Amino acid sequence: MMEEEQVPGNEENVDANAANTPQEDNQATENREQAEQSSRRILRSWRILVRNAWTFLNSTLSLREGLDQEGTIEGIRKDVEFRGHAAWILVCSILIASIGLSVGNIPIIVGAM
Repeated sequence: MMEEEQVPGNEENVDANAANTPQEDNQATENREQAEQSSRRILRSWRILVRNAWTFLNSTLSLREGLDQEGTIEGIRKDVEFRGHAAWILVCSILIASIGLSVGNIPIIVGAM
């Protein structure tokens, strides 16, 4: 039967917390509580930052603010006519752009525009 070698400094510490004094236990508990509070503060700050950034971007890039939807629709209907030659040009340019997409040729797509 082979005996296991004992490697110095590799002894198992059965109960590491048993050697701690009550003061050390209290200090460890306080440190954990401070770490948790710090994590909560960081998370709360992050949420506030994201919320403020979203509000800023939403208000800055909003296209709906100050939009006269009825006036826009009326202006488009009044000024743009898709009849006759304009409709045929639109159909042909859509077909040419589709061919350019299928072939993967960017100049054809740009030319269709």
